[in-house]
Amino acid sequence: MRTHSLVVLAALAACGGGGGPPPAPDASTDPFRCDLAECRDSFARTCDGEPLTLDCSTFGGNCKSFFDVAGTPFSWCDCGPIAEGQGKCLDGRNGVTCDSGIGIVAQCLAGTNCAESPGDPFGLVCVCDDQNDGVCPDAVCTNDPDCNSCTPSCTGKQCGSNGCGGDCGACPFGQSCNASGQCEQICVPNCSGKECGSDGCGGSCGNCDGTCTPDGKCQGTCTPSCTGKICGGDGCSGSCGTCPAGLECQIGGDKCDCNFFSTVKYMFILDPAATWPSNFSAVVVNVNHIDLDGTDEKTDGEFMGFGSNFHTTFTFAVFGCKPNIRIKREYALSGKSCQIIETITDRTSFTIPPPIVNADGSCTAPPL
Repeated sequence: MRTHSLVVLAALAACGGGGGPPPAPDASTDPFRCDLAECRDSFARTCDGEPLTLDCSTFGGNCKSFFDVAGTPFSWCDCGPIAEGQGKCLDGRNGVTCDSGIGIVAQCLAGTNCAESPGDPFGLVCVCDDQNDGVCPDAVCTNDPDCNSCTPSCTGKQCGSNGCGGDCGACPFGQSCNASGQCEQICVPNCSGKECGSDGCGGSCGNCDGTCTPDGKCQGTCTPSCTGKICGGDGCSGSCGTCPAGLECQIGGDKCDCNFFSTVKYMFILDPAATWPSNFSAVVVNVNHIDLDGTDEKTDGEFMGFGSNFHTTFTFAVFGCKPNIRIKREYALSGKSCQIIETITDRTSFTIPPPIVNADGSCTAPPL
């Protein structure tokens, strides 16, 4: 068994967070708009450059308040039934390990899968998936067919591509990978209390008609500007507009969208009261969540059926504030198949009916 290192976001155990939801932002405020770690209902979320979510219920945990090393409160998933220093694989490459009572996200790199290993420091290891998936994660994966035609190289690199579809590692929480494959601290722009001048990251907090003082205040006449904006500040302590209830002004002020922490959770279940055909094999359910602007925000899917190799229920959680999904179902019946694609905007819970068997043995996928 070939094992590889885990990417463990242990910085959550030392990060700070506020005790409540962040205020709605305008274009002149810090663009991150939320604390590093926050927990709502059963979902914990971070808002670094790559937002991360963790469903506490998937490993028996609950939202709980913690304190970082400076005594600042933040909230996240507790370990639940996972013992200190142990881990639990959630699905595929993802897992959770317990550190100081906190359920810390662990992720295996592309081309590897999570495996529970009580003898290892994090209780988890990553093993070569040996799949023909276009990824050779490491030269030690000699049974991976993708490694026959490509030799990965990570010499001198902390992160980034290994040249064979895999990764050389991931950066710690709060850092990003540069073009040279090195981890560097993410610069967080800060315009709090400033009308003009530098944001600390090479950007600007605004311009003045007159003079910008060293503390970021304009001296002279201020000219409001709402060009290209529908909400947020006008640069002169005024407003370019407000957003409808349930939405917040996005950075740049050009659109209103869901609150950063809004989450929609969908549930699918095979109808337990229905009579299913004897030759039914499985139904493949693919879900595309559609964002407010009409783009696909996230995709997930599941093989559902009756038996130890399948699931009779399937849950799917996304960031958003409005149920809006496109669902594709494809039924399999002993060599026959049928499918249906539906867009549904007002429901989050679905009972999947059995397929309709036609006289010629083919099937028809009924609507939800």
